[in-house]
Amino acid sequence: MGFHFVPLTALAMRAIPKEELGTATALFSLMHSMGGSVGIAMATTMFSRSMQVHHVHLSSHITIFDRAYQYWATNSAFVGRAEEYGQYVLYRLLSREASMLAFRDAFFLLSIMAIIVLPLVFLMKRVRLDHSP
Repeated sequence: MGFHFVPLTALAMRAIPKEELGTATALFSLMHSMGGSVGIAMATTMFSRSMQVHHVHLSSHITIFDRAYQYWATNSAFVGRAEEYGQYVLYRLLSREASMLAFRDAFFLLSIMAIIVLPLVFLMKRVRLDHSP
């Protein structure tokens, strides 16, 4: 991801006159920082909401009537020990799986967004630079 900063800056600044280059660079840096902040905030929000959805969905399968839960409860290493610790381990396992599914969802959505934006590179206008002194 860090490899795109230099080409993006060069692409954005190549048509700017030298007199306005300082202002343009400051504006570009501001927009880059703001875009990154908004993007991180959106990705974090999407991740936390997706994690909550997956947590609710996965926890709906943990009931005393579920055969997999019955098997786990009777055959786990926590039988005869403190059952609260076993419930804690089960909760941590459920949270880890919900987190993994949320990361998968976030990565998938961000990948789709990147694929959608990729053709915009071909729509950029070519700028002919005058190299005369």
